[in-house]
Amino acid sequence: MRRNLIDWTDIEASVKRHMESRPGWIPLVIEVLETIKEHADFTGDQPPNIVEIKQKLGGLRIYTDPSPDHVLSVLERAEIKAESTCEICGNAARVQDFYGYLACRCSWCAHDLIDERRGVHSPEPYILNQRLPEVDRDLCCTECGYFGQRVQAWNETRCPVCIMNDWLLKMASNLVSIQSQILQKAEDPAAEAVKYTVVYGHDFTFRHEVFKVTGHMRADDLLERCAHEVRVAIEGDSDD
Repeated sequence: MRRNLIDWTDIEASVKRHMESRPGWIPLVIEVLETIKEHADFTGDQPPNIVEIKQKLGGLRIYTDPSPDHVLSVLERAEIKAESTCEICGNAARVQDFYGYLACRCSWCAHDLIDERRGVHSPEPYILNQRLPEVDRDLCCTECGYFGQRVQAWNETRCPVCIMNDWLLKMASNLVSIQSQILQKAEDPAAEAVKYTVVYGHDFTFRHEVFKVTGHMRADDLLERCAHEVRVAIEGDSDD
């Protein structure tokens, strides 16, 4: 009998110790092992020996010594669920092909891995899933190749990360400053007007905008609203 990786009296600590590099899958494994432990306690059986927990071909694998079918069935359900769970953050994900290295990552964590591997394992630009069948190509980001998550808005065919990176690049190259000022309306104390000035572009173009908000709007909501207005302004200028 091979060594058991799991201390059945402290499942959580055992799983965390063996899955440090894939924290997104930790809750899945803890849940499935607790289910197995509860069944064993109820029937009086010994829990199985868990001899290996690993990632293989982008999927979760949990190996045991010879075990009853009900144990294998529960483990299989966890492995299937892991196929749509990011191994890093636990977000919704799909298995992606990083030039032969398969990993189940959401678009955000996929880009983290792209940054780690770019220039070492592939030429520029780094395009994922190059071995996918042509029929699946229309589900890939046209910039990075991420499969299964595209934004269908503003005529975009890219993943959310590529869109956000492009927007941040525009912000960095165009936006100089935002200055805001809250103008109290004496006739209506419950309503305020926020006036802000956006300075952007190499020619230091100024925009003066005013919009009304309720007196209950939080400061971070106000900043988010301002950021949205700035994005719309920049995108509008880029279309001209």
